Amino acid sequence: MTTIDTTRQIKILALCQLILFVPGLALSFVLESQLPPLLEEYAQRQYQQEATLVEIIFLTLSAVVFLIYLASLFGFILNRKWAKSIYVGCTILFVLLALGTGPYVEHAFSAALD
Repeated sequence: MTTIDTTRQIKILALCQLILFVPGLALSFVLESQLPPLLEEYAQRQYQQEATLVEIIFLTLSAVVFLIYLASLFGFILNRKWAKSIYVGCTILFVLLALGTGPYVEHAFSAALD
C-alpha cells in the first residue's frame, strides 16, 4: 500500500491563499461602491454606528487570532512543525468567531477570493 504525500499540494494552496488575500482585500474596498443601493445604505449605517464594548473585545480577539493565523501560515509554508496545529486551531477559531459576527455586506467578487 502506498501513501500519498499531499504536503506539497497543501503548501501550494496555502501560498495561493496568502497571495489572494491582498487582491481580495483591495477588491472589497474598490467594489463597495458597486453594491446595490439598499445594501450600500445598510453598510453605511453599520459603519456609522458606535462600537460597543463587546464588539471592541470581539474585534481585538479576531485581530489577535488573525495575526497568529498569518504567523502559522508562514510557518506552514516554511516547514515549521508547530505551524500545522496552530493553523488548524486558528481555522477552527475563525469558524467559531464567524458564528458571532452576524450579517455583513460584501461584493461577490471579493468574497470569492476570501
